Amino acid sequence: MASRRCASALWLMPCRWRLGYGIRPFLPPQLAPVARSYQGPEFRSAASRHYGGGAESNEKALQIQRKKMLYQARNRGDPLLADFLVGFVEAKGLELTLEDGESWAKLMECEEEFLMNLAAAKIEVPEDLNSPLLGRLQEFLAAGPPRKGLTGDSPWGR
Repeated sequence: MASRRCASALWLMPCRWRLGYGIRPFLPPQLAPVARSYQGPEFRSAASRHYGGGAESNEKALQIQRKKMLYQARNRGDPLLADFLVGFVEAKGLELTLEDGESWAKLMECEEEFLMNLAAAKIEVPEDLNSPLLGRLQEFLAAGPPRKGLTGDSPWGR
């Protein structure tokens, strides 16, 4: 295979989706250590701090997180649990933070029956799942049905 020579500002990087090489631009010295050990959200926050886009990127990340939460809630196997989770996200979605997104991801890894028992406070909460988000989920369930019509009452009135 033939090799290419690059300028000092560029270096070869193996491409993942094709055979061959791609060229990666040189990063400023402040971001180079972060980019080499790509850490996901840490890299994005370091880049946004460096380039001054902190508040806007956080708001966009929260919007993306809410959409993911709504999608994950809709796609649960149990329709009753899915309806409850969708109601929670619709009612409390604007109050949630980025840290709540991590707690949500842990809760979504649980099985349906276990998650229903956690939300209903029927079982003891494991330490790794104990979070303020779970407390809000339990308070939301204790407050009553998430939407009209779930208790058998007519949502259109009489």
